[in-house]
Amino acid sequence: MTTDRAETMLSDLATAMAGAAWPDQVGTVFLAGGMHYRRVMRAAVERLARKVGAGTAPAIVETGGGIGMQRSQLGQYLDGLSCQLTEEIGRFPNGVPYFRHAGPFTVGERVIHAYRNLPGIAPRWATVRSIFQGPSGLTVEADVEERTGNRAHIVSRWIALKNLHQPNQ
Repeated sequence: MTTDRAETMLSDLATAMAGAAWPDQVGTVFLAGGMHYRRVMRAAVERLARKVGAGTAPAIVETGGGIGMQRSQLGQYLDGLSCQLTEEIGRFPNGVPYFRHAGPFTVGERVIHAYRNLPGIAPRWATVRSIFQGPSGLTVEADVEERTGNRAHIVSRWIALKNLHQPNQ
C-alpha cells in the first residue's frame, strides 16, 4: 500500500466502517502488515472503540520487519492465543499445576496424536488426561492407543500440545 492510498482510506474511514460491529469482549488486537496497512488498521480499531463508547482502544500489538518476519510474529501470536491454560484441576506431586483446557483442547477429549516432524510414524488416537506447562512448552498427559500387530493397547504418554490435532481438522 502506498502513502497516498493509506491517506485516501483514512479520509474515507467513516464510510468504509459504517456497518462494522464491535465484539462483546475485546482483548489485545494484533495488527499484521506493512507500515501503511497497520496505520489504517490502527485508526479503524481506535475509531470503532470510540464509536461504541468502549473508552480507550484495546491494547494493540503490531508486526515489524519484512513479510517473513511479520508472518513469524503473527504465527507466534496466534500460537499463544490458542494455547492459554484455563481451569486448574489439580497438581502433580512436584507442585506443577495441571488444567482442564488449553485453547481448543479439553481433558477427556479424544484427539489425534501425530508428530509434525516425523511423518513416518502413523497418527493414532489419544485421550487427554491433563494439560500442563512442561519444560518444552504446553504438554498433554494422554492415553495413546498403540497397536502391536493386531492388538491395541493403551500407553500413557506426555505429548507436546503441538503434536495433537482435533479429529475434525
